[in-house]
Amino acid sequence: MTDRSTTSLDLTEVLSSALLLPHPEISDELLCLAAIYPDLSVRRIDDRSIELELGTCLNHDDDDAHEDAKGAARRIPFELVLSIPLQSYPEIEPPLIQLSSVYLGPFFILPELHHQIHHCFIQPVPSLPDPITGRTEFSSATQGEDFIQVDWTPGRVILFDAVQIITDKCSAWYRERVKEVNEVKHDATAAADSAREVGGKYENGLASEDGISEAVRRLESDEEDVSWESSFKKKERSVAASDGIKIWSSDPLVHRKSVFVGHAARVRSQAEVDQVMSELLSDKKIAKASHNITAFRYHDSETHALYHDVDDDGETAAGGRLGHLLSLLQVENILVVVTRWYGGIHLGADRFKLINQAARDALQIGGFLADEAIGNKKKSGKK
Repeated sequence: MTDRSTTSLDLTEVLSSALLLPHPEISDELLCLAAIYPDLSVRRIDDRSIELELGTCLNHDDDDAHEDAKGAARRIPFELVLSIPLQSYPEIEPPLIQLSSVYLGPFFILPELHHQIHHCFIQPVPSLPDPITGRTEFSSATQGEDFIQVDWTPGRVILFDAVQIITDKCSAWYRERVKEVNEVKHDATAAADSAREVGGKYENGLASEDGISEAVRRLESDEEDVSWESSFKKKERSVAASDGIKIWSSDPLVHRKSVFVGHAARVRSQAEVDQVMSELLSDKKIAKASHNITAFRYHDSETHALYHDVDDDGETAAGGRLGHLLSLLQVENILVVVTRWYGGIHLGADRFKLINQAARDALQIGGFLADEAIGNKKKSGKK
């Protein structure tokens, strides 16, 4: 929230303010909110507006997925800021509502949800006068069933209803994220099983030389004299060693002659993203791959802003899906790259599962998934 000169007020003081006297319904509404939300705080922005900070929780008493070890339902806190124009609400314009929380539970709140809440009020649209009665009817302009819609009519107080509708929408959004995480875990497991079944011979979970695409082997020049195994499993690589950046590469996934290898590194700036990409592409095999799909998320230490970006590198929609995976897994300060060598056979939607699996494997091996101990057992990093 933007810094501004404000004065914190006791709710009683606000209700007794002369500015509110022409609108007793606002006083009643604030009293109702204060009774339901005990930690409601009020700030005077200027003589024409006040700002309410309201903390509440999403309750999932009927959802076993949100129960802790003792069986108690989890409460997911979040905060709203309601800006009330005292001279024009509720007769002329609705209040302005913003979601001030950055996370909802473990999930980073995407800009789309912030935008929907910020523009949640639907104002009535006048139609042409009836030719018989001469009366003008008002209807609400809708924005689709998935959009947050708070139907507001001039002269009607709306704060309580708006908070309830937004809370319900946030609850639905949270449940959808939980569902997506479960689907990603299921798809990752299915992709791993599929790769092991189709990829050829496997030894202790690692692809054997017979299972590697002939298209990849053709990329290895005689002068390199480096085998696939030494290139991706044994070779240690340094990226700006003074910065201590390490690149971790997954075991290759082979599916119908296409090969997928994931790479992951800890990054905290665009400069480090560029350093890692430069180091990876210095490998001729990686540079000549069909696609190097990338996604990164990091917090800037100076601005505290979250920066994120993706690159399909010709594999349509793959970058966005990879970025979505990082969001679902709640990993930050991470760059993940999935290198794909196309083997001549179209894989359809299966390629996205394999891309996600390769990325997840690299994250596990690098120890970037805190809840996955497997990464500590399979490390084969590039320093």
